[in-house]
Amino acid sequence: MTATTANIERVVLISGCSAGGIGHHLALELAAHGCRVFAGVRTLSKAQALADNPRIDVVELDITSDASVDTAVANVLAATGGRIDMLVNNAGIHSAGPSVEAPLAQVQRVWDTNFMGVVRLCRAVAPYMMDSRQGTVVNVGSTGGYVTTPWMGIYTSTKAAVHAYSDALRMELAPFGVSVVVVVPGCIQSNIVNNYSDTLPDDDNTRYAMARQAIEEKTVLSQTPGATPTSKFAQVIVPKILRSSPRAYITYGHHSSMIWCMYYVPPAIRDYFFSRWFGTHQLAKDLRTPPLSAPIAYSISVCVALVAVMLGAFYALF
Repeated sequence: MTATTANIERVVLISGCSAGGIGHHLALELAAHGCRVFAGVRTLSKAQALADNPRIDVVELDITSDASVDTAVANVLAATGGRIDMLVNNAGIHSAGPSVEAPLAQVQRVWDTNFMGVVRLCRAVAPYMMDSRQGTVVNVGSTGGYVTTPWMGIYTSTKAAVHAYSDALRMELAPFGVSVVVVVPGCIQSNIVNNYSDTLPDDDNTRYAMARQAIEEKTVLSQTPGATPTSKFAQVIVPKILRSSPRAYITYGHHSSMIWCMYYVPPAIRDYFFSRWFGTHQLAKDLRTPPLSAPIAYSISVCVALVAVMLGAFYALF
């Protein structure tokens, strides 16, 4: 069987395919590679552009609802004779702000979408892959799953959980011939921040009023002018996940290699950088609080940064 034939026969279900997002462009690129794509969205009108593609079927899919997941999967199986060859868990929502002040309802909503949504779809789809002894599960993680920063504790904790869950799945599903891949985007142009609805409490109701600007800047940091275009991200990622033996982790996008390298940097040094980059060092100065971390020489910091960049470049080559 040729690679082209294999791609034509491959049935793919993707969550989170609203216009402008990563899932939208992954769906288009997978279709361009000959796959039959079922693009899941909560609101069908948000994926009208995909519906015009003859290789894409748009399906209603709310990953926070057991009933919606079961119905969507059943509809795909009915349309394909019982086959789903690839599952792409892409849907997710953003969250930013001080971790200890996040409303519990917000925390539960983010976890229910970003982590439990992945679990729901895997539970619904994986058994069919296991019975057919083939398939690929692709879970979209985050560089925040490697290393978190101030103001991102709730969001990145869900992505770290997705990474850990995927690691377990990879070993558990391997005996059945099913591959598990974690796709780790860097800064990618997408609509995830546009869908962001969290707000920092009024100054009278937060102890982080002095850091409001730093928090707001961090909220949109991934959408900086240097962010990787979503279409380019999809063009790079799709051929890699379509391989017969895909890598366990595929990390790509603006700043992704640098952040991956920071995982291996000692916490004290990492905290030194991030506290200055994301405003907690300035907050301590404004509050006249002695910094908790030990002083670190500027020259050492520069050397560590250079080593991190070099390691990132080396990793990107392989």
